Amino acid sequence: MDLNEERIKRWRSKHLPIHEPGLVDVVRIARDGANAVELSGMSSFQRQRTLPARQPNLFFSSDCDEHISAADMVFLSVNTPTKTDGLGAGAATDISMFEAAARSIALIAKPGAVIVEKSTVPCRTAQVIRDILSSYRPGVPFEVLSNPEFLAEGTAVADLWVLSFRPV
Repeated sequence: MDLNEERIKRWRSKHLPIHEPGLVDVVRIARDGANAVELSGMSSFQRQRTLPARQPNLFFSSDCDEHISAADMVFLSVNTPTKTDGLGAGAATDISMFEAAARSIALIAKPGAVIVEKSTVPCRTAQVIRDILSSYRPGVPFEVLSNPEFLAEGTAVADLWVLSFRPV
């Protein structure tokens, strides 16, 4: 979900709003469904993998309220740039957009929803989310989880692909 309808249109198109090698194939398969396919744009090891046929299960929408209010789990993934002014300018993370998204979620998420912090944020941001939720919806139970990301831009899909098929 995204408030930006133009970005949602691009997620629904052949031309995604971000570039990550291999991502277009993964999105296409999940978004459009597919017969058995081989992924392109990957190393020869990864290209040899064939995915089974599947029904679409990835959808994009700008109707955040509808989907957040129905969700059992909400992944909060918001841009967190470096602060440009004030205390910490040039070094600290600006979490103002993250906090605004948490406030919106607090107003409409169903009781018991799991809110997963999935942005590059400072330590203890989960507590900030918990405080926002309890401030806007006192007494309403929510779970807050942190799911840090350790993917490298440019190799994220390939790295996940390799991890998914690593022998145990």
